[in-house]
Amino acid sequence: MQLTTSLISFQVNKKAYARLDMIGKGGSSRVFRVLNHANELYAIKRVSLDKTDAETMSGYMNEIALLKRLEGNSRIIRLIDSEVKAGPGGSKGHLLLVMECGEIDLARLLAEQMKDPLNMVWVAYYWQQVRVVLIAELIDIDQWTRCYKPCMLYMKRRLYTQILSRRTSSSSRVN
Repeated sequence: MQLTTSLISFQVNKKAYARLDMIGKGGSSRVFRVLNHANELYAIKRVSLDKTDAETMSGYMNEIALLKRLEGNSRIIRLIDSEVKAGPGGSKGHLLLVMECGEIDLARLLAEQMKDPLNMVWVAYYWQQVRVVLIAELIDIDQWTRCYKPCMLYMKRRLYTQILSRRTSSSSRVN
């Protein structure tokens, strides 16, 4: 199927994508499920750069570099393409990231899990998956946490709260 001009919602490095639906949003970004000309399913993360300072822009570029470095790792969503598009009338425009379309992202996975009492087996399993990637790729942990800090802070807070409450309850039983 050839994408007609009326179906093109995004163009990244001269490749056209048809928008299907929005699958996520947060801060200055939105993530859309899209189809390319060969009807292959991808996700496009569109980041508004209008309120972006140099440090934040550097963070976005680090995310791109990290995803490129992790290419080929089956535990990481694959970055297909990226482009910074200048905006009209002097606006900073958008950063567009074309990625493999995953079934669920870490933020949604954590949010779903946090509806129930914290399951330490679940935490251990997913933390092990993260560690495997970090160790196998010898990733600088500071660089990784800058990219994924919000999810990790949320997870750490819940984990620390759970550990502290268990320590408190077990120490009160001992006394």
